[in-house]
Amino acid sequence: MKVNKKLFIWLGVALVVVFAIVMGIRSLVIRVDAVMEQFSQMEAVVERGNLEVWVSGNGTVTAAVEEAVRAGTAGIIETYRLADGLEVAAGDELVTLQFQDLSTEIKLRELDIANLEEQKDNLEDQDLFMTVQAPAAGQVHWLKKKGDRVQGGDLIAHINLGSSGDENGGADEPIASEPVPVYAPSEASSWKIVEILKKKDVRQGDALVKLKNEDIAHQLDLIEIQLEQARLRLADLKKQQEQNRADSVIRAPISGTVVLPEAAEFGVGMSVPQGALLATIVDYSQLQAVIPVDELDINKVKVGQRVEITAEALPGETISGKVAAISSTGKIVGSVATFDVTVSIDPVAGLKAGMSVSASILVDIRTNTLLVPIEAVYEEDGVTKVMLAATEKEK
Repeated sequence: MKVNKKLFIWLGVALVVVFAIVMGIRSLVIRVDAVMEQFSQMEAVVERGNLEVWVSGNGTVTAAVEEAVRAGTAGIIETYRLADGLEVAAGDELVTLQFQDLSTEIKLRELDIANLEEQKDNLEDQDLFMTVQAPAAGQVHWLKKKGDRVQGGDLIAHINLGSSGDENGGADEPIASEPVPVYAPSEASSWKIVEILKKKDVRQGDALVKLKNEDIAHQLDLIEIQLEQARLRLADLKKQQEQNRADSVIRAPISGTVVLPEAAEFGVGMSVPQGALLATIVDYSQLQAVIPVDELDINKVKVGQRVEITAEALPGETISGKVAAISSTGKIVGSVATFDVTVSIDPVAGLKAGMSVSASILVDIRTNTLLVPIEAVYEEDGVTKVMLAATEKEK
């Protein structure tokens, strides 16, 4: 009897559990039917309008433009006007350095040029050319030709003496047996024959040949080369002087706010190495944000697309912007790649670098399109379909 009593108790418990389960399922079915009935009773009119597709992401506001201020040359700081947070305009003088002054060397080079030009003038005042006259009348027999170079005292021709009437028509001179030599003058060690003036018959005193003093010409050529080299060197020195002076004055590359580096501290009298970072100028009037976009959406994003931005620090305000750049390389986060999209932000009061923002990019818009509720769209056998309201006959 005891066994049968326990059996009845367990059967009773089981029946209660089964009843609860059945009632739960029935209640769930009733609720689902109610929901479906509610959906079946929802109706919407198909209208035409604009359909917009947006891609969203979150990012942080940063300055779009900033430039480093570096020392163009090494030197000692003479003046220092940098301060963290200082507002500057492009071209403002920020730091000046002592620079290598080449004024003394420039002056010496100018004196060298003046001395060389004086030597050139003195040589040009000398007789560069000389004309050799016929020592006797007769026929000239040339031993040299135009363009030949001869040494001082060299024989360049001889005159065979013969009858040659004088200018007054006097009697012929007696014929001599030996020719008369014609020599290059000994005033220079080297000559060049530039022109033969008389080729055959000459009278005594006629101009025979024009010679160029090669000694003077060589010295003039040498001085001209030295002058050219000195002028080039002077030009280089002056250019270097201007560069040194320009490098010694460090100016603001852009307008903006000075941000000093944390590591380095500089001041008047301190030595600065070439290329040292003195400060960064940040233009906070041009802001941007970098938004990560999923790889499935990135091909829809184009430069110039409209962006709507909201910031937690500016509740209720929508800020305008545009897509400025799209990264060509993705970043793997988990198993999904995202691509950085840089968004330029239109100026707005209160928005500052470092603030968090949400950005929505308008990637597509369809105008004059049929619009239906998303709840009315479903997929069946791989085909997208739209639920239509039943007609009176169908009801």
